Amino acid sequence: MKTFAISAAVAAFLGGVDAIKTRAAPDVYGPNGADYENVSPDYDVSRIGIDMVKKGSDTKCKVGDWTTVHYVAKLKDGRIVSDTRAEPGNMPKVFALGAHETFKCLDNALPLLHQGDKANLSCPSFQAWGDAYTQAPLGGEPIPLGSDIDFELEVVECNRTPTRISQVNQPVTTTMQPGKCMYLHFTKGEEHTGNDLLLTVEEAEYKKGSKAVYLDHKLADDPTQQWFWNESTGAFTNAANPKWSVGMDGSNLSVTDSKSVQKWFYNSEDSIMQTNTNDGGWDVVFWGSPKPWTQVEVATHGTSWNTEGCSSTMRIEYCHVHSSKSG
Repeated sequence: MKTFAISAAVAAFLGGVDAIKTRAAPDVYGPNGADYENVSPDYDVSRIGIDMVKKGSDTKCKVGDWTTVHYVAKLKDGRIVSDTRAEPGNMPKVFALGAHETFKCLDNALPLLHQGDKANLSCPSFQAWGDAYTQAPLGGEPIPLGSDIDFELEVVECNRTPTRISQVNQPVTTTMQPGKCMYLHFTKGEEHTGNDLLLTVEEAEYKKGSKAVYLDHKLADDPTQQWFWNESTGAFTNAANPKWSVGMDGSNLSVTDSKSVQKWFYNSEDSIMQTNTNDGGWDVVFWGSPKPWTQVEVATHGTSWNTEGCSSTMRIEYCHVHSSKSG
């Protein structure tokens, strides 16, 4: 009796082994679907269910190339929340695959599909709209937070290489626009004392044919504080003295009636008004604490960067009323 019992137990075990051998291999990569076998070890892909409806070409969609799809997005209760053919324009969605320009579910699933494929995707919420409060593109109630989404997907086209448009030479622009009325503010006054001090021209001549340039508070529509730059000549002129141009009288900045025009430009990288280094490389500066009636001067380019008490940084503000008194 004992021998028979052992033999029966062994037979039962061996029968169980045979039964185990006949089972399918465990699905370690996530769910397989109709006419689809998931063999990707990627976790996010393992969360997506794919059922093939119609097979297209043999070439898989490649990450980085343009992809064009139509889809219908549904909640698990069957409610349609998005349909590319029913939304305004009836146009398919076009995006660079893998560039986070579409749902994460599509970015993950499409590299497994081919041009012309039609498939049904089952996507977890975190790869669709997730917990974002979103109005359904087709209208009606908002999409419930955390909703898993089913996509009826058609791969219209993929593997289109993005067209690279050759760049043409762009026009050179600067923060100092030619022929435009502008104010020039020294930024040190604004930052350290709260004084909004502007480049201003003295009304009277300190000597024949020359007027001093100094700092003063902003006065609305005061032409002595309105400046213009002539791009072709490099001349910097003042609305109150349109026929005169900014020059240098020793170390002082001045407006003169000289026929010899000093060329200026605004260095937007360093926020300074300066001459070309071929013309000596001078910066417009002032010395000491910023206050009204401070004489504006010139100094060798870069002096203010390593010299205490010397300031050169400016900002440009365009006039609200564009005067036509440019030089």
